[in-house]
Amino acid sequence: MPSSIEVDDILGGSKTILDLAAQTLSFAPIPGLDVAATALSSIIAKVQQTRGNDETARDLARSINDLATRMKTTAESVQKIKSEMVSDSQEAEPNVESSALNERVKVLQKRLKELEKEADKIPKHKFAVKFFRSEKYTDQLASLKNGVDDALRDFAIQGQITIEMLVDDMANEMERLVRGVADIRHDVLNIRHGVSNIQYRQDREHDGKILEALPHADANYRSAGNASKSGYLKGTRTALLDELHSWATGMNTELQDRPVYVLSGAAGTGKSTVAYEMARRLEEEGLLGASFFFLRGSEDRNSTRLVLSTIAYQLAQLQPILYPHIVGAAEDHLKHGIHQQMEFVIDELITGPLRKVSSTAKPSVIIIDAVDECTEAAQEFVPRILHLLLKCVLDLRDQFPLRVFITTRPELHIEQALESADFSSITRPFKLHEIPRVVVDKDIELYLEERIHKIPSHAELLTTHPETVSMLTKVAEGLFIYAKLAVDFLRSDPTAWRKISIYCFPAIHTMGRLRWIHLISSISQYWRALFLTSTLRRPFEIGCGKSWAGSRCFETISPLMYGRRSWVSRPTR
Repeated sequence: MPSSIEVDDILGGSKTILDLAAQTLSFAPIPGLDVAATALSSIIAKVQQTRGNDETARDLARSINDLATRMKTTAESVQKIKSEMVSDSQEAEPNVESSALNERVKVLQKRLKELEKEADKIPKHKFAVKFFRSEKYTDQLASLKNGVDDALRDFAIQGQITIEMLVDDMANEMERLVRGVADIRHDVLNIRHGVSNIQYRQDREHDGKILEALPHADANYRSAGNASKSGYLKGTRTALLDELHSWATGMNTELQDRPVYVLSGAAGTGKSTVAYEMARRLEEEGLLGASFFFLRGSEDRNSTRLVLSTIAYQLAQLQPILYPHIVGAAEDHLKHGIHQQMEFVIDELITGPLRKVSSTAKPSVIIIDAVDECTEAAQEFVPRILHLLLKCVLDLRDQFPLRVFITTRPELHIEQALESADFSSITRPFKLHEIPRVVVDKDIELYLEERIHKIPSHAELLTTHPETVSMLTKVAEGLFIYAKLAVDFLRSDPTAWRKISIYCFPAIHTMGRLRWIHLISSISQYWRALFLTSTLRRPFEIGCGKSWAGSRCFETISPLMYGRRSWVSRPTR
C-alpha cells in the first residue's frame, strides 16, 4: 500500500507544475485555461486534506498530475508559437483564437468546477480514521479519479482531433495573420515611401528653383572655358601641392591658423594650373566648397558682380551639410532683390548659413583663381571683395572650418588688400618666384619630356635630338607658359622643330628680322603669335605689329591674341 507521503508528493508535484505555469497560462492566448488551472489546484488541495494512502488515492493523484502536465504543455506550446511569430515578424503581438480549442478549454473548465464541488464531499483528515478503507471513501476517490480521467481524455482528444492538432491549426492561423499584417505593413511603408519621395522631389524642385534664382556665373573649374588650365602633369609642383593639400585638410599644424592661402606669381608661372588641380583633388575628397576662375574679357567672369552669389550657389551644390541652410537663406535674401550689394550677399548667403553648421564639420575650401583678371572697376571692387571674404573667414574662424585659396599676379591693389594688418594673422602668402629655379626647371623638363613624347609627328624627337628638352627649358626661363606654348607649337606643325632649331637657338634675340618674318609666315597664325610673344619675353606691342609683319598679318593675328591679353600691351606713347 502506498504511503500518504507518496500521494502527497505526487499531488505536491502537480501543484508545483500549475504554480510554475501560472504566468504562461495567464498570457497564453487560450481564454479560460488559467481558470481551469485554478480549479484543478483547488481539487489538489482538497485531496491533500484527506491524507489518503490507498491505491485509489495514489491513482487519483497520478491522474491529476497527468492533467496538470497536459494543461501546462499545451499552454507552453501555444505561447512558444506566439513568441516565435512575434520575433520573426517584428510585428505587434498577434491576437488569434481557436474556437475549437476554446471550446475544449470551456468544457474542461466546466468539468473541473464540477469535480471541485465533488471533492468537497470527501471527508477531511479529522474524520479520515472513521472512514479509512470504507467503501464510501474509496468510491468517492474513484469517482473523482474517473472524472479527472474523463476531463483529461476530452481535453486531449475528441473525434480523432488531438489537442496538438488544434494547437498546430492555431499556429498556422497565427502565421497567416502575421504574414497578412506584414504584407499590410509593407504596403503602408511603400505608400509612405512613395509619398515621401514625391514630397522630397517637390521639395528639391522648390529648393532648386530658389538656388537657380541666385545670380551665378559658369566660373567653376569644370567650366569649358577653363580647359586650357587642366594640363597638370603628375610629378610636377609636388611640394607646393602637398603643402596646399595639408593646409586644406587641416593636417598641417603650422598652417592651421592660416585659413587663407595666397599664391602669387608672374604670368605664365602655372598658378591657374595649380588652382585647377587643387579644385579637382578637393572635389574628389568632398572638400571643395566652390571655385571661381576669373577670366579677362568674359562679361560674367571679369568682375566681382557674381562672385559671392556664385560661391553661395556652389557651396549649396557641393556641400550637402550646407544645402538646407543656404536654400533657406537664399529664399529670404531674394525677397529683397536679385542683385544686391556685396555686403548683404556675403552676410546672408555665406556667413549666416555657415554659422548654423557644427564647428566639427569637415573643412570646405573656396578657390578663387586669377584675381588679377578681374578688370571691371578693379581698383575699387577687387580690394573690397577680398576684404569681405577675409573678414568672413575671420568671423567664422571658431565656428566653421572655411578655407580660401587665392591665386593672383603681384599687382599692387591686390597685394595691399591681402596684406592688410587686419588679416595678416590668417593668411599664408606663397610667391612662386621664391621656388628655387632648379626645382622649376626640373618640373618644366618633366613636362616637356612627357608631352613631346606623345606628339606623333615628333615622337622620335627626344631620341634624335636629345638636347631638345634642355634647350627649351633654358629658353623658358622658369615659365610654364613657354613650355606649354612650345608643346602646342610642336603639335600644330610637323616641321615645327626644324624651324625652332634653325631660328630659335642658340640666341633668338640675335636673329635678323628677315628670319623672323620667314618663320611667322610659315607657321599657323595662332601659334605664330603666341610663340613669338612668349619667346621674345615681352608683351607684343600692338603699335609695332605693322612694322615687322605688315598690316594684313597683324590684322589677322590680333583677334587671336585677344584671349591672351597678358601677352599683349599697348605702347605707352
